Amino acid sequence: MDQIQKELQHTVPKKGQMSFEEISEVLNAAVVYNKSIAIQLESVDADNNYSDDIVGKLQGHDELGLWVSGTKVNYDEIRNVEFYDEIKWSSLDE
Repeated sequence: MDQIQKELQHTVPKKGQMSFEEISEVLNAAVVYNKSIAIQLESVDADNNYSDDIVGKLQGHDELGLWVSGTKVNYDEIRNVEFYDEIKWSSLDE
């Protein structure tokens, strides 16, 4: 029951809408520096909640979109993109 309650309370905060130019800059830098990214999509569910970010490294692109961790994302679906720093277990304090 506690797990179900936590999932129901889980909401993803709305991130700022980025321009095409801002999105392009972050994507280009991610390629140049081989950085992971987190993408928030424009779409919301029936309760007006955003999905979890799509996280990973760019794997390729075409004229319509890009692939991140095996997921195809169309350029017009991107609301926000930012660099993503993974937390390594070895860096956590006990």
